[in-house]
Amino acid sequence: MAEKSAPPSPAMMVELRKQQLMLAKLIGPRETQDADRPRIFAPRPRSERVELLTT
Repeated sequence: MAEKSAPPSPAMMVELRKQQLMLAKLIGPRETQDADRPRIFAPRPRSERVELLTT
């Protein structure tokens, strides 16, 4: 069975926060990707359905 671990010490939390800030600084600002941008919905007219008949 898994044992519960002790919560991280305040000193450990400070160090983790420093690492997070350093990583964010090294990576730089996040650019928005095309997938992240909301798409504008523009309804288009429906074309009539074309049925193909096979013989």
